[in-house]
Amino acid sequence: MDTASGLVECPTCKGEGMIQHCGQVNVCWRCKGLGEVTKEEAAKKEAA
Repeated sequence: MDTASGLVECPTCKGEGMIQHCGQVNVCWRCKGLGEVTKEEAAKKEAA
């Protein structure tokens, strides 16, 4: 889990997708269909 960059494991899919933690935890882009994480951010996570 990469806490340094503010990413936290998604509680819904158990870390299969990571979510950006900014004071409020939402489900990750996999679970939300890129709802609250942009495709650009998702692409960065895929490349990481």
